[in-house]
Amino acid sequence: MQAPVPVRFSLLDVVVLTEGVPGAGVPAGAVGTVVHVPDPSSTHCEVEVADDGGRTLWWGPVAHADLAPHRPCGPGGS
Repeated sequence: MQAPVPVRFSLLDVVVLTEGVPGAGVPAGAVGTVVHVPDPSSTHCEVEVADDGGRTLWWGPVAHADLAPHRPCGPGGS
């Protein structure tokens, strides 16, 4: 059986953190935006988590393996 192909995220992708960020108050399940991808082979990208008013709550590196694509529900979502 083949190993799953790792998901790579691109600039401005909306993602869900599958692991919280210890010491930063960012829980698993937080929704963020990819704001920097160092290069296509990188195992990490930088993610910004903001509040409903658009204020940055946290910004930092996250492993691609600790992210999942955000799938919105409701109008326009599936």
